[in-house]
Amino acid sequence: MNHEDFRLVAGADPLHLSDEAVRHMDDCADCRAYHQEMLALEAQLGPALRIPVPPPPPLPSAAASAAGRAGTRRPRFWQYGIAASVAVAAAVAGLLFFGSQETLAHAVAMHADGEPESFLASAPVDPAAIARVMATTGVQLLPGGPMITYARNCPLRGHTVAHLVVQTAQGPVVVLVMTHETVSERRAFSEHGYRGVLVPTGHGSLAVLGAGDHDVDTVVAAVNDRIRYLQ
Repeated sequence: MNHEDFRLVAGADPLHLSDEAVRHMDDCADCRAYHQEMLALEAQLGPALRIPVPPPPPLPSAAASAAGRAGTRRPRFWQYGIAASVAVAAAVAGLLFFGSQETLAHAVAMHADGEPESFLASAPVDPAAIARVMATTGVQLLPGGPMITYARNCPLRGHTVAHLVVQTAQGPVVVLVMTHETVSERRAFSEHGYRGVLVPTGHGSLAVLGAGDHDVDTVVAAVNDRIRYLQ
């Protein structure tokens, strides 16, 4: 089992891991940390889903008879159920949104760490190869900008992303073009020894990160200005 497989399993049900997943977690500090994040999210969601719904109040005999004759009026306790459902939906939506941003940052950092060879490449990638990688994710990258020394299509959280490495004055920086991941606003993160940002785009988002103090916003601007979506 690798990191991606573990995150899929732990994200789906952190309370019931397979023996294989437990063995992997025992040997991997980062996946143990990810599991703790998922357990914390589970602990937050549990109370939200256990909002008590009051029982229906007893009806006076006359009112009960009238309700029986009418047969169409809903008792007032339905209002409590609807209110509880709305509260649950709001709580779950909020927790899942903020939890998903934390999880995405972690997944991005772990993915970059899983391809150390990408940081060692120094020769520029052929433009035709870059075009093929980008087209696979429904994106075109216009010429210009910083030199790209690595370009691959990679799986990330169940979808294909474009994994690029661009060269800057401070060293190589990873850029992931993620057309299936949505973030609401720019968000800086520090995960697993990497510092970077998640940035919303016209169709999805960008992750830009490096193992040091890089000017990631300059890279974001240089790449984002060159992206054209094919769909």
